[in-house]
Amino acid sequence: MSDGTALLLSWLRYGESDLDARYVPRAIEALARLDADFVTLSAASEPGEVLDILHMIASVIQTELPEEMGLTAYVMLLQPLPQHVLRAAALEILSTHSFRTMPLPAEFLRSGPAKEWAVVVSHFMPMMRSHRIRLEHRLK
Repeated sequence: MSDGTALLLSWLRYGESDLDARYVPRAIEALARLDADFVTLSAASEPGEVLDILHMIASVIQTELPEEMGLTAYVMLLQPLPQHVLRAAALEILSTHSFRTMPLPAEFLRSGPAKEWAVVVSHFMPMMRSHRIRLEHRLK
């Protein structure tokens, strides 16, 4: 996100006056780009990406991966996370997991990156979309 977009978002959230009409088209464009970037960033992980991360963790911890049905469960539970969130969660887990056992999927889902992503999905993006709709109404 550019500094200009960050300033726009801050102003939209905390500004006390309406956005000057001459900036409305640029603001709508910036919010549309942010929305498009979000679509890309929120793509679910591919099964192979989940398996790659699980292999990395097993290699670092020096433990074996679960058997076929167990791996299927890991993939089903972790695949909804975008790859960047899954990677960040794995690194956090590796920094705190102190046993030679494979971390359970719940550890990934309770990680800081997974919780932060959930907030972005449930609060930040809907708020940005509502600002965009409000600004589009000003153009009419």
